[in-house]
Amino acid sequence: MGETKYILFMKQKGYGCDYTIGCGIQLIFLDADNLKDAKEEAKQTLEDYGAWRGEDNELNKFLVMEVLGTYDFLQEFYDEKEREDREYEEAEEREKELAELRRLQEKYK
Repeated sequence: MGETKYILFMKQKGYGCDYTIGCGIQLIFLDADNLKDAKEEAKQTLEDYGAWRGEDNELNKFLVMEVLGTYDFLQEFYDEKEREDREYEEAEEREKELAELRRLQEKYK
């Protein structure tokens, strides 16, 4: 199989943390190539977790989501932030230099 096509989203009932599902929310990338197989894998996952009604780790969300595409913007966001930081630092330096220039102009009038 190539890229992940299905993701299982599980959310534990309530707001507490549980050792089996992190802090109540977990995403699991399924190995299924079609929805029928994704459903079976999700069912097996539910059985493995034992998160049934009335249990301490009971779920209130159990969604199989189909992934249509993935887009990684991390590097673009990092580059944009670094550019903004650099522009801010350059503007600050320019402002300091202009203040020094005005001070010297005033001193040597």
